[in-house]
Amino acid sequence: MTITSDPQKKETLGRLKSFGLTELWQIALLLPNGWDDLTNPVEDFSIKMPQGEPRLIKGKLTSPPKVRFKDGTPRLTGYLSDPRGDKIGFSLFGDSKEFQKEIKENSDCVYLYGQIDIFDGSYWLKSPSLVEEKWVGRYRPRYPGKIGVINSDTVRDRIMRGLKNALPVAAEHLAKQLSTFGDRSELTSLVGLPNWSLESILTQAHVPRALDYGIKAQESLEYLAALGIIKSAQGNQSDKIIRRQIFLGDWKERAAAIPFELTDEQRQAIADAMDDIALNK
Repeated sequence: MTITSDPQKKETLGRLKSFGLTELWQIALLLPNGWDDLTNPVEDFSIKMPQGEPRLIKGKLTSPPKVRFKDGTPRLTGYLSDPRGDKIGFSLFGDSKEFQKEIKENSDCVYLYGQIDIFDGSYWLKSPSLVEEKWVGRYRPRYPGKIGVINSDTVRDRIMRGLKNALPVAAEHLAKQLSTFGDRSELTSLVGLPNWSLESILTQAHVPRALDYGIKAQESLEYLAALGIIKSAQGNQSDKIIRRQIFLGDWKERAAAIPFELTDEQRQAIADAMDDIALNK
């Protein structure tokens, strides 16, 4: 998976600091909470598409989208057509100035990703987002945003710009922090990915080649994070973490001190890892 960056541009964290990041390499540890499947764009609008499913649609803008107001809220509507002339409508509520500008600039080849709806027997795309051509054929990561601070699209752009340089530093940090559990190859074997490197696990956790790669990579990183917090709770005395029925300490108190807010999945991974280690599995 190719990740591009501009070596001439000096990156700073900026608003990413709102996630608790203090150094640039830490962006490699700010994982997406899912991916948009952009691998198979729909170019024939006559095919059957289940209502409610997210889809990537490729078409030509039939005319400039129009804004109307419904109960005081602006609603943008427009249509894409396929090579046979079949159409799919799309609608977007709220401020759409930037959307209108971008879609007009690429009117002959538009990629929209949204949820399929059916209205009066015709397909509609609800709340679509414009997709850059570089993401077509790939899984596009979805990152959390901070209301009033930074939106999820900007988070993705910032992470993609700096990820290439952050990966080796983040991998070295993980290897050093978890060295008491083994070297790099032992760590990747521990999480069930013996033929992967720490860098490849981090890469696939952000921009996976396949969906199951991304899921497995994130599960592995959550387990490694659990080991790191357990090590911290034990005061780095890893020899105590090999005996049956040991006391592992209050990991929740330790977790509160790290510069990231744990997700529910990460908390569950920590709890599961602590149970396994306490039982010497």
